[in-house]
Amino acid sequence: MHKNFKIFLVSCIAFVLWSVGLKAQQAVQLTQNIFNTYYLNPGYAGHLNGIDVTATFRDQWAGFGKIKLDKDPDDPYFEYNNQMADSAKSLSPRYVMLSASMPIRFLHGGVGIIFSSDQIGLFNNNTVHLGYAFQYGFTNGSKLGVGLQLKLDNIVLRVNELIWGVEGDPIYSQMLSEGNDLMVDLNAGVFFRKPNSIFFGVSAFNLFESHGNKTLYKFKQLNNKGLRVTT
Repeated sequence: MHKNFKIFLVSCIAFVLWSVGLKAQQAVQLTQNIFNTYYLNPGYAGHLNGIDVTATFRDQWAGFGKIKLDKDPDDPYFEYNNQMADSAKSLSPRYVMLSASMPIRFLHGGVGIIFSSDQIGLFNNNTVHLGYAFQYGFTNGSKLGVGLQLKLDNIVLRVNELIWGVEGDPIYSQMLSEGNDLMVDLNAGVFFRKPNSIFFGVSAFNLFESHGNKTLYKFKQLNNKGLRVTT
């Protein structure tokens, strides 16, 4: 009976967490989320007894920029298409991240830092996260972490590579000499783990929903919920 009740309880929690719609605006899509816990949840900082370091690299559309079109004098779009092929390599999504977190006993928790560089389209986003999480330990070995991250983003729009379909576009003149914003935001998270049993977390990114005046870039709040049961 006890085993059946445990399965029922876990199933109910999973249904509640996964039945809520999630939004993902500017969030980087990673497949190895189990290895990027601190990136997904600030409450994870200092959760382990030692230093936790993770490096991630992602490169998409590899070799796409090598595509070329044969010269066709009757094709009015020949020059335009080759121009797009030349810039495809610089437009392809590319992401690099290095994260590290460690416990600090006299702070009753842990600290962490993340460096990341995200290139997608004409945007380059270089980000630094600085975080702290308070860790509360239970007698059975479980831990509950509550953390915050200060998020600094340098958003760069490569306006010189823009291809405009309409001459005299008023937005073009506005952005021609303005393509750099420094944006500040805040992330928060709660992370719980019972060793060899269960761990789950809830986090929220971009609480301030900051926006840039020069690049017209705006962050949207993103909520993450996750549950994992181990046996």
